[in-house]
Amino acid sequence: MGPASTESTAGSEHSEILVVDHLNGFEEIEKVKGQVRMILRSGRGNLTLDFESLNTVSSDLINFLLWCQMECSRNFVDLKVRHVMPDVLRVLRFAGLNQVVMFED
Repeated sequence: MGPASTESTAGSEHSEILVVDHLNGFEEIEKVKGQVRMILRSGRGNLTLDFESLNTVSSDLINFLLWCQMECSRNFVDLKVRHVMPDVLRVLRFAGLNQVVMFED
């Protein structure tokens, strides 16, 4: 499987869930960014990133999250990140990302 896969949810919210398995290296990040761009062009109102399989934090991950937040804001899409492991969430909060990104349990 690639670095991310998508699943749509039906209903009035028009959500898209992007399951991020890993973000290692420029090529994988660009693939996931391409998926995010496609989701944003589809007119969905919400984007949820599922980080259940991610267990490490890198500057690439932090940059990716900031990029996602900027792109979602620009396209009037709500961004949420779910299933973040406690150690990863602690680092992301320490970096201040909880001030710009909504994290769910």
